[in-house]
Amino acid sequence: MEYRRDIDGLRALAVIPVILYHAGLPGMDGGFVGVDVFFIISGYLITAILLREMQAGAFSFAAFYERRARRILPALFVVMLVCLPGAWVWMLPYQLLEFSRSLIATSVFGSNVLFWLESGYFEGPATQKPLLHTWSLAVEEQFYILAPMVLALLWRFGRAWLWMGVIALTALSLDMAHRYVWGDVTFSFYMLPTRAWELLAGVLLALYLSRRARPDGRLADMGATLGVMMVLGTMLVMNDSPAWPSPWTLIPVVGTVLILLCARPENLVGRVLGWGPLVGIGLISYSAYLWHYPLFAFARLQADGTPAPLTMAFLAGFTLILAAVSWKLVEQPVRQRRVLKTRGSLCLTGLSFILVFVSVAAVFWQTRGGIMRFPAHQQAWVSTLPEEYDAYLEGSYRHTAVASWKRIKAGDARPVLLLIGDSFSQDVFNAIQESEAFKEYLIIGDYVSAPCQIYKGLEDVSRFRAPKDRRFCANLKRPRMDRVALADVIILAGVWRPWAIERLPETIRNLKLQDTQRLFVLGVKSFPYSLRRDLLPLSLGAVKELRVSPLPEFRNANIKMRDVLGQTGFIDVMKASCGPQERCPLVTSDGALISNDGRHLTQAGARWLGDILFRTTALSEFAAPTD
Repeated sequence: MEYRRDIDGLRALAVIPVILYHAGLPGMDGGFVGVDVFFIISGYLITAILLREMQAGAFSFAAFYERRARRILPALFVVMLVCLPGAWVWMLPYQLLEFSRSLIATSVFGSNVLFWLESGYFEGPATQKPLLHTWSLAVEEQFYILAPMVLALLWRFGRAWLWMGVIALTALSLDMAHRYVWGDVTFSFYMLPTRAWELLAGVLLALYLSRRARPDGRLADMGATLGVMMVLGTMLVMNDSPAWPSPWTLIPVVGTVLILLCARPENLVGRVLGWGPLVGIGLISYSAYLWHYPLFAFARLQADGTPAPLTMAFLAGFTLILAAVSWKLVEQPVRQRRVLKTRGSLCLTGLSFILVFVSVAAVFWQTRGGIMRFPAHQQAWVSTLPEEYDAYLEGSYRHTAVASWKRIKAGDARPVLLLIGDSFSQDVFNAIQESEAFKEYLIIGDYVSAPCQIYKGLEDVSRFRAPKDRRFCANLKRPRMDRVALADVIILAGVWRPWAIERLPETIRNLKLQDTQRLFVLGVKSFPYSLRRDLLPLSLGAVKELRVSPLPEFRNANIKMRDVLGQTGFIDVMKASCGPQERCPLVTSDGALISNDGRHLTQAGARWLGDILFRTTALSEFAAPTD
């Protein structure tokens, strides 16, 4: 194909915002759109090459896949290899086990499936996964496996069938993206069926240009300028809402197509995109994309998720230096066949790298994430997966609440305790279970998600919620709370926001409690700490003596609740458990973590808090009977 400098400039326009976005630097909240730009470029270039080969009768599946392997694998495998010592040094055992899975998945271009199953792209812990960004490579490679087969099949039936087939697949994929983004949003983000339409947009452009010349003159000027405005405008106004891709993604997709169609050396957009520094960054954009995320992830791991902005800015610049070296010493020699000259040597080397990664992953698993790196008293802290803590937090609550509700409907006459609230109310439930309080009660729950808050009234409170939460909370505008009339004791517990605290008196009035019903409102709790910074450097004795203050927003929430409610029915969990000065321990007397994330309770923490709540507060009347 004829070389186009503007396409390399467009690659730079895509990769720079992605790097700035992942660095967390201000002003580029929509930088992730650069990945969409890459998809369209890939679809266009690959199809243009395939069509030329098919027209010339020179297409070969083996040659095509060899070219893709020479382009993708060498730099990727080098980056993965460099990640191994960093993972061993900076990752906790459960993180190393997660990393080992990503090693294998990335090696076989299935990392998008793995990360779909594990977590969302915009979640905090995801920013500490060095290979998370390889999901987009997996999408492209999966597309590259299927696209030549589909195009070769449709080619046999003529261009009309080729056009109809690609248009139908594009429409189907776009429809799936629209439907899944409001259902399984993580599937929509990661998976080929909901991303294929972006690559297929490039395919359609290549089909169009295979028989037609690109526009020139004023029409090209206008089209290219509009395209740049659409792409950059989306990057500048979009936030990191997880509702992506969606019909809104059409804006940067169409914009990218317009740039590819209309940018010419003689118009402004073509000259800007053909500017030397942009072209240079575009040439190394693949290596830059590979290197930037591991650098950022390890920086966050080392700094407990919050490296200084200056550090991230430095790493963003250092990414380009690494990328230039990688392009010169790894990408180019393999692509130009100066090394690995034969197809066989390329395959053998690739398989060897995969074997290395699988073997290393097996060692990580065999050693339980390198648990021997930590002294005995720390191993329980660092080996438990977050999912295990989550399972404890939610599991028994969900089972017991459902079972108790069925018993009530079946006519069970025992007194009823109703817990209303978010995950903090699940903590309360676990504290009750661990302390064997409310022994004679049936316990049911009314779960209210934290972004929505506990509120019962007529006022429209959606304006107090974050924009991304309003749609989610629409059905919870007035929490059910229809079970209040069945309860003898009601406990409200949650991560209270100021607006919900101000409206607590209104909420309580609207519960319409009877004189025989008891109501308790529990304040918030906080055990802020860093496992790496605060606990791992210390001896067990020093950790047991350590005390921390709650985060200011939690302390202020409790103060505001006391002002609004007075002492009647309000239980200040922080003062009860951490003393008048609110200096809280981080481990129990036998060295077990009280909280796994600074907010929610471990099983040991639930036992510790339950003992305090049902021994020293107004809830003591519901404590387990003593012999």
